[in-house]
Amino acid sequence: VDEPTGMKPQVEQPGKDFLSAHSELESIRRELGDSINPTYRPEHPRKRLANQLIQQLLRELGVYQGKAEGDGALTRQAVMVYQSARQLPTTGIVAKRTVGRMARDFESRVALVAN
Repeated sequence: VDEPTGMKPQVEQPGKDFLSAHSELESIRRELGDSINPTYRPEHPRKRLANQLIQQLLRELGVYQGKAEGDGALTRQAVMVYQSARQLPTTGIVAKRTVGRMARDFESRVALVAN
């Protein structure tokens, strides 16, 4: 499925990209019904973008090592690893709690680097 121009997340600037990717993921999460199941309709352009954003965020947090391609199964697997490591319900579905924890983890990482 072709994605509209400008729909692929950028990954060149770690801090700025995390914040913009997180914001866009939150918007898509609300648009898709408050949670994102990476393996449900992964071919849909907005879902594929959401999966890419999730992969990008998890890569910046050191949990995902692959490319941000939007693959649903890989995304779900990476989310489950993250959720398990953070003692969240291990569902593979990205809902408000998981997205919020990603933001807090990133903020903590930035604070450590700044000090």
